[in-house]
Amino acid sequence: TGFTDIALEAVVTVLEGLPQNAAIGFDYGRDMNGRGSVALISALQRYRLSDAADLIWQQRLIKSEHELQGKQAACKIATDAFFAGLPDLRLGMTEYAFGQNLKQRMIGLGADSVDWLPVRFGKNGRGYAQPNEDNALRPDDFIWVDMGARRADQISDLNRIAKVGKATAEQQELYDFVRAVTLRVAEAIRPGMTGHDAFAVFEPLWAARHFSQGAIAGRIGHGSGLALTEPPSLMAGST
Repeated sequence: TGFTDIALEAVVTVLEGLPQNAAIGFDYGRDMNGRGSVALISALQRYRLSDAADLIWQQRLIKSEHELQGKQAACKIATDAFFAGLPDLRLGMTEYAFGQNLKQRMIGLGADSVDWLPVRFGKNGRGYAQPNEDNALRPDDFIWVDMGARRADQISDLNRIAKVGKATAEQQELYDFVRAVTLRVAEAIRPGMTGHDAFAVFEPLWAARHFSQGAIAGRIGHGSGLALTEPPSLMAGST
């Protein structure tokens, strides 16, 4: 962000050094619709273009030690900031104010930026992609935060939850159930499994509680790296 023109110049310079009959493989991505650049399209027109999504993601899926360390650092910053920030909460504080508080804590703990930080107070979940609002914290509310803190070229993607007051026995039991399912699926994942295989471990564990149809998960996890959300998806049919 803010360096798009310079980045395009760099890409065009690389392209101009290629033979005219070269093929260029790229992954435009389903989330990139409408973000094309006329300068980039003009530079690409003299080459053969190939959909190289599968090849690119085979490389991107495997994290280097450098990437793993960056990811671990980003996740630690996000988690530490959340728990350190809980004592700052006061009844009447807004989602927006708590979000700003957390951003400052994350920067102070070493984040280069905080790209993603929805904060939600209350009992009913509003859409997580909406901006933080002046929704004030009240007794018995839940506090839910999804945190994307960036450290170097890696970004965290994790959420944490807390509650004003004490959890009821039912809430504690539900929390314990969800956590147990999460850990059992994580422990079952092995090299060579597909996203579908991992989802197949989850499905019978989750179905045992007979939740309503609206509480059925379509996906239980996704990759993360340079971007907040990346392949693979842990979902039915994923190869």
